[in-house]
Amino acid sequence: MRRTLVILSVLLLPLPIFANDTAMIGAGGTVEPMRQHDSIRLIKERVDVRLMGLRPAKVRCEFLFKNEGKSPVTVKMGFPVHASGDVRPIKSTNLRNFRSYVDGKPIKTRFAQARPTTESQYKAWYVKNVSFAPGQTRKVVDIYGSPLGDAFIRTNRIDHFFHYILTTGRNWKGPIGEAVIAVDISYMPKGYVLEAARPNNYFLRGSRLTWTMRNFEPNENIGLDFGQSN
Repeated sequence: MRRTLVILSVLLLPLPIFANDTAMIGAGGTVEPMRQHDSIRLIKERVDVRLMGLRPAKVRCEFLFKNEGKSPVTVKMGFPVHASGDVRPIKSTNLRNFRSYVDGKPIKTRFAQARPTTESQYKAWYVKNVSFAPGQTRKVVDIYGSPLGDAFIRTNRIDHFFHYILTTGRNWKGPIGEAVIAVDISYMPKGYVLEAARPNNYFLRGSRLTWTMRNFEPNENIGLDFGQSN
């Protein structure tokens, strides 16, 4: 029963997004995810998250992409933005100080609207263009902060949740070679306990949860629920 209540309540509250970069298409001011890139493979990713109590969590995502094609290519990469209750056009996001780097150098991003006809649940994207030579491997890093999500429960208490969206990484060529997602919960909101973590194939050591996946097509996302300890 409780899980159902959380799902219903987030329709009314801001939903923070932590997610894989994905391949995009689009012209003008709007974009949408492409079905699958034919030459760029996500060969490795590392995501480090540190909870900061009720303050925005600190997130660092590192992706290693390789052009397995025989031609140079410029890829439009997008990081999704979704806040339920927003209406188009979205002009801002609750993500804090979002910035991107390619091979250690800052790269400019632009805030783009999703096409109104897109089937994607995301209404806007941070978009950047990344060029690859044939066979080239490039490291892309995204750093930002985001508030935890809130969920009202029938007992009138407010619980919190954290999501990291893996499934936006599905449209790169082939399976993802390796993904490591590490969440430091040592500064979880005061008075709260970790009630659930999904999927359940994580390793817990001290206050750190780690998921490690290899050669996989992402069809499930990372989720943590925090309840008041009473």
